[in-house]
Amino acid sequence: MSQAPIHTLADLFARSGKRQSVIARETEIAESYLGDLKRGFRWNPSIETVRRLAVALGVDEAAVSAALAATPHQTEREPRRAGAPSSAA
Repeated sequence: MSQAPIHTLADLFARSGKRQSVIARETEIAESYLGDLKRGFRWNPSIETVRRLAVALGVDEAAVSAALAATPHQTEREPRRAGAPSSAA
């Protein structure tokens, strides 16, 4: 018997058909934090965050936990490209 493939958090976001901003609004989690989770810069969210994501993404908590585990962890952000917009105002 074959196992179902384990998806990354980015895969779950894409399968939900919802924009990250919508998920942020529904979960009341900062969009920047969701982006960091999705890209692997953060990988240890609280149980409450996992619960909120599960509801917003339409999956169970185990699927979110598996997706977090399958998302490659990043330790360094890529340097900002010349001419890229700055987040500083």
